[in-house]
Amino acid sequence: MEARHEELQVDVNGDEVFILDKVTSTTVSYCSVSPVSLLIICLSYSQSIMESFSPKLSRLFSNTTRQKPNQLKVIFDEFPGGAEGFELVTRFCYRNGKFPITPSNFVILHCATQFLEIDIDGSEKYVEEISYWTWSELVSGLKQCQLDSVSNSRFSSFILRKVMESIVARILLPVVTSSSTSSSSDGSTSSSSTATSFRSYYSSRNWWFEDLVFLKPDLFVKLVRLMVAEKLDHWVIFRFVVFHLKSNVGSTSTPNVDVKNMETAVDMFSMLDRSALSCKGLFDVLRVVSRSRAKIRSCQRVKLEILIGLRLDGATLDRLMLVPHRGRKRNKRHVYDVDLAMRLVKAFLIEGWVSPTRLKKVVNLFDNYIREVAPDIRLKTNKFLALLTILPDSGRESSDVLYQAIDMYLEGHVELCGKDERMRICSALNRGKLSGEALRQLAHNPRFPSMAAVNAFMAQQSKLSCSNGMSRSCYYNRSKSTTFEAMATKKAEDKSI
Repeated sequence: MEARHEELQVDVNGDEVFILDKVTSTTVSYCSVSPVSLLIICLSYSQSIMESFSPKLSRLFSNTTRQKPNQLKVIFDEFPGGAEGFELVTRFCYRNGKFPITPSNFVILHCATQFLEIDIDGSEKYVEEISYWTWSELVSGLKQCQLDSVSNSRFSSFILRKVMESIVARILLPVVTSSSTSSSSDGSTSSSSTATSFRSYYSSRNWWFEDLVFLKPDLFVKLVRLMVAEKLDHWVIFRFVVFHLKSNVGSTSTPNVDVKNMETAVDMFSMLDRSALSCKGLFDVLRVVSRSRAKIRSCQRVKLEILIGLRLDGATLDRLMLVPHRGRKRNKRHVYDVDLAMRLVKAFLIEGWVSPTRLKKVVNLFDNYIREVAPDIRLKTNKFLALLTILPDSGRESSDVLYQAIDMYLEGHVELCGKDERMRICSALNRGKLSGEALRQLAHNPRFPSMAAVNAFMAQQSKLSCSNGMSRSCYYNRSKSTTFEAMATKKAEDKSI
């Protein structure tokens, strides 16, 4: 399209071409071709309204050469706000600066005018007024800051910081919750009222989560860092990070964006107090990571598993029952991801000494886990033995659940369990911690070898270990033999041995 008399053509980011009348406020736009870096194709020059406002445009046009009369064209690449930003600037200029500036257009207009070196009267006042914007206006401003054409502009950083500071300040304001609760005749608060009050308090602290779920990883990191710096409750920040991750991964984003979101979340956890990281929330993140088709780096997954392992005493059995990764062949994988469960237990033990109370919780949890996975026909003997022995027996008050797990495994793996395998499995059971009922069941259970046979097997293994210089294993096996010899022997020999 040829430029008409006294008209200026402006190609904005290769998306649209604006045709501006130099005298009136008329603007016309149409689709343009691929973007080109800032280029002036100027031919014949006369002062335009835009140039009178923008020293940058004036300098650019003054250096052009005349080729054709009355033709002037400028091509911008990475113009802040794209076509919308340029249209706002033209309206501002053609109205001689008498353009209504509102929270809905200030961010883009500010970046666009700064790009063209156009001064806005009272711009400092507009910036200061950001802290008085309503919540919805702040969210709208943050969305404008996230636009690619704005976020890549060096003029957006100051405004972005001001908007984020105002958002965090608004979040930090105390939330007024109802303190009225129903009480019984003796003045005590009912449990239902307490539960209702807690839910109200919980939801009141999370009121802003959904409004900020649109944040892309880079802007999300900046906002979370600011929250930490402003000492927002780490528990609330952790809940927000988990909510943001669950809302974004697997939606309409690309695999690369999913990976960025997942790895960003894991990195954010290292900024928070460990006490603020709930085991439930961490398992939610692990489920998102495991189910996503996009795979994070192994080092990031290890970070996440260590964080979960350190909080494993707060886990429940349903959280631990995770399925294997999709990448493994279905006909070779277990029903549940026992390798992951073992890695979490190892992470729990990574600190070395743990309190007896915490150890007891994890042992009880894992014994029940072993009982759940024992029927899996793909669970090999060595892997089952590793499950049985990964935690110290000192944290176990009763071995009844472990006995049930072993019984279920031997029943479902007859073909896998020969004489030696059954001996090794049964030697992992401390019969001294079985209840009377469990001992009676064991004495008549044909799937278990006799105590005499187990003791003989363990003595033989002990000698082999000692001959190989494994003094620690030698001591361990001798101590177990002593435990078994102290128990009543089995009444009948197992005919299958």
